[in-house]
Amino acid sequence: MKRHFLYMVLFMLGCTQNPTIPVIEPGLNITCILNADSEVQKVYVNRTYSILEPYPQEPETLWIPSEVKISSDVQEVVFYELCYTSTRYHGTRIYKSESLLVEPGQTYRLEVSFSDSKKVTGETTVPQRPKFVLASGDTVKPEQRLSWESEGAGGYLIAYKFANLYDPEEDEYWGIEASGELGIVPSIRFDSLFIEYAQGYSRFSGGEKVTLWIAALDVNYFDYHQRVKNDEIILPNMYLEGAIGVFGSCIMSDSTFFVIGE
Repeated sequence: MKRHFLYMVLFMLGCTQNPTIPVIEPGLNITCILNADSEVQKVYVNRTYSILEPYPQEPETLWIPSEVKISSDVQEVVFYELCYTSTRYHGTRIYKSESLLVEPGQTYRLEVSFSDSKKVTGETTVPQRPKFVLASGDTVKPEQRLSWESEGAGGYLIAYKFANLYDPEEDEYWGIEASGELGIVPSIRFDSLFIEYAQGYSRFSGGEKVTLWIAALDVNYFDYHQRVKNDEIILPNMYLEGAIGVFGSCIMSDSTFFVIGE
């Protein structure tokens, strides 16, 4: 199961009383979520667009960074641009690095520079890896609450897999993966999870084996994720100095296997 949590938003401006003449002051839109469980980190650079404004067919030099770098107390890495990203991704330029070491508890600083001396900066501290209170393999009841700990986390996401559901028609066991948002509470009851069957959803009642992964999100990423999910407006300088967007981080728990009692 890929341990990759990355959410992007296209924030469009230009609402006026006369929609045929949109008024907009273009601004930078930059997104970067550091993933401590990935060997590759990426920075997405774009600008804001009004609803009626078409995407450019040619690169807009005004919005092309002269340098994209991320640094910590022990490292400074300059990112390189992926070829042809602007035309393939609706004007978005993607910058990549395989050299940045993203570690729990470390603070990272993003700096995107432009030829006109403009700079966009941001900062994130990677949460500690979530640790379950119960040991791997423990047997728990459906109504029992499973808890974990992660210092520095602003919120959590969950992914889970039911590993031994029996299908009588196929005469075999099969698994299903699902994910859902947990919010800021570092615990969950197993009987709050739902299993997706062909005929719909059924509440988990016990007797199955479950593998859980918990993703700890830093404050920036969690708050940004909540606003995107709720269709709330994201304003300049909320998470970045000089741009709309976010610089955040996340880290996954080690996969933990639980046998659920009847």
